Amino acid sequence: MGFFGPFINVTYCSKNDEISKNCGLITLKRSERKRIKRRRRRRRMRLSEKFDRLQKLIPGGQGLESDQLMIQTTHYIMQLRSQLCVLESLLKLHDDTQ
Repeated sequence: MGFFGPFINVTYCSKNDEISKNCGLITLKRSERKRIKRRRRRRRMRLSEKFDRLQKLIPGGQGLESDQLMIQTTHYIMQLRSQLCVLESLLKLHDDTQ
């Protein structure tokens, strides 16, 4: 029984040149596994870079974990929206008096 229980049996092999399916058995070539790992690593790096940029944009965002950064970001966006609403109201009030 493979790692995924009785439903999926996964075997890694360095001989095959392609992914093959034989009776529910999945075989991946070593180079394919490396390619998948590189792709996942690049994705994690890009995501990490985006979080770093977001931490710099959000006040108090430096040093926060990703879940807390998302919460802080939503609060900051709501604060900016309320400021926009106040400023639009002030502008309308100013335009009405002239």
